[in-house]
Amino acid sequence: MRDVYDSPEDCFAEQSAKLPNGPMALLEPADMSVSDELPREIVAVIRQYQAGTIGTIELANRMESLRLKTDVSVLTK
Repeated sequence: MRDVYDSPEDCFAEQSAKLPNGPMALLEPADMSVSDELPREIVAVIRQYQAGTIGTIELANRMESLRLKTDVSVLTK
């Protein structure tokens, strides 16, 4: 968005066009879900992470190695 506005009405109109859900919508978490069609290996790694048996770096390393082995999208919106 521009940093100079001619009138407050222009400011509100441009902000409403650029941010239809308001500026606080930028702070909301993204909506994501795990696909049902994931390979069992990926689901197993995600479950281990959720259970706390592996950490974030281990999750990332395992997901990267599995991504390189398969050509499946892990997360869907």
